[in-house]
Amino acid sequence: MKQNNMKRILYIVALALLGTTLAMGQGSPLPLLEGNTSARTLALGKVRGAGAKDMYLYTNPTAFLANGATFQVDGNIEIFPKLEFGRELQYTLSGAWSFAPSHALFVGGRYSGGLKIEVEGMPGEKVESSFRPYSLSADLGYAYAVEHWGFFAKGSYHRTALQIEAETYLFGAGVSYLNQYTLFGKGVEYGLHAIIDGVGAPLRYRASNDSYTIQPTLELSTDQTLSLAEKHQLTLILGARGTLKEGPANYRAAGVGLEYSYDQLLDLRLGYDYHTLRDHSLGFGIGGKLYGVHLDLGYQLGFRTYSVNTLMVTAGYAF
Repeated sequence: MKQNNMKRILYIVALALLGTTLAMGQGSPLPLLEGNTSARTLALGKVRGAGAKDMYLYTNPTAFLANGATFQVDGNIEIFPKLEFGRELQYTLSGAWSFAPSHALFVGGRYSGGLKIEVEGMPGEKVESSFRPYSLSADLGYAYAVEHWGFFAKGSYHRTALQIEAETYLFGAGVSYLNQYTLFGKGVEYGLHAIIDGVGAPLRYRASNDSYTIQPTLELSTDQTLSLAEKHQLTLILGARGTLKEGPANYRAAGVGLEYSYDQLLDLRLGYDYHTLRDHSLGFGIGGKLYGVHLDLGYQLGFRTYSVNTLMVTAGYAF
């Protein structure tokens, strides 16, 4: 009995340390909610809603209808630095299908894992064990567009296993407005976007009656695309996001990004992300598209924290 009690205590201590590591200072037991799902987004200040071009279910589903494709599938991997517990990897898969004019369905999944936590007993105790934490989600979404407006709703099932399994169901929704204007004789296409996410039931732990309330988040963003010449475009992206309720994981963040595009074939990206709970970061990226296939690379460089530095690769196909 004494050994079992000690083992339980050590697990709880390990979980507390792991939760801090996975959340990167966010204080959230569901790091997938704040995780990056697109190399383009990572490079452009982590602003999800503005000017999305891939991973639509996790960036902005309404952008898929605006971009005019019938079907698109994207995959993404985020590679974190190697730390004491190993190297964390996050995988994301997203599919989009416009089954009728102005209507689209989305399906996707996320998985984060790769760490191994060793648990040892106190002197005199024979408690030795290890576990591999992970988080996953299964996600569905729907988008509808009418004239300049786009609307979407989505739902997700989340499960996290930090030795003790927990699960919840969460929902999100968003609206976008797209239009254009003229600036110094040049055409400017712009979008205004609002996305709310993380609304739903508390995260409940299976081994106990404990629960954790997930804080909903709101993001407001805009993208402004200026046609410099026939084959040259420059896009400015601005966004602000944060939690809607007060709590230990309450935060405010803002991002800015600049993207240069040549003939819809090559993109160069630069961005900055400000966050009140974690390290600020710079983003760099490059992307290319040919015959419906796209490949994007993004890198995040933290100002003070090594664990923030991540590499991301996104690839996909659209027709």
